[in-house]
Amino acid sequence: MKRRLLLGAALALLVQPALAGDSPLAHLSFEPSMQAGGRDADGHMIAGTEVMHLAAHKGRLYAGTSLWMEEDPAVPKACQVLVLDSPKGHWRVEHQFTTNNLRYGSLRTVTFSTDADGKSISAVELLLAAPDEARGPVRIFCRDDETGKWVPSILGTATAYETTRAIGLHRDSVTGTDRIFAGSDKLGVIAGGYDPAAVGRIR
Repeated sequence: MKRRLLLGAALALLVQPALAGDSPLAHLSFEPSMQAGGRDADGHMIAGTEVMHLAAHKGRLYAGTSLWMEEDPAVPKACQVLVLDSPKGHWRVEHQFTTNNLRYGSLRTVTFSTDADGKSISAVELLLAAPDEARGPVRIFCRDDETGKWVPSILGTATAYETTRAIGLHRDSVTGTDRIFAGSDKLGVIAGGYDPAAVGRIR
């Protein structure tokens, strides 16, 4: 793997003399955290030429990778969900996508306080991932925090390369309903709401 990804590079932070002492920046330091090309504790290769997104969710840190510009033919061009369980832990592969999924458009946590019909609910926090799709169903994946599985909701169908670059949450000022929006380069903007009975919990 010619292009190596280093997250948390071992670089000292350069602080201007005027900032030293009084500024919180003066006390920052960095250390190696993960490097692509190695294997996790279960033997899965951690692959990637870049990290597209980082998202904190329920005490863990998640990363969405990209295989864009990967030059090693032995490495599948298929993005991954990586997770770090603790600050002193080791990154592991939680979900492996296929070669239909080169990289991530979006990875983020959203919190719903209403369901799709506007009924108030106890806050529900979901971690959502939107990988690029070379063809076929365009999906947003929701992490099932009980099983650790990633469950897809289908936005539409791609006949050519498709990417969902943005996921946003908005509360409608008229209805009071929490609505999620996914911005796709060909499908446009798709709206949905929280529905625990729906596949992927997004309707």
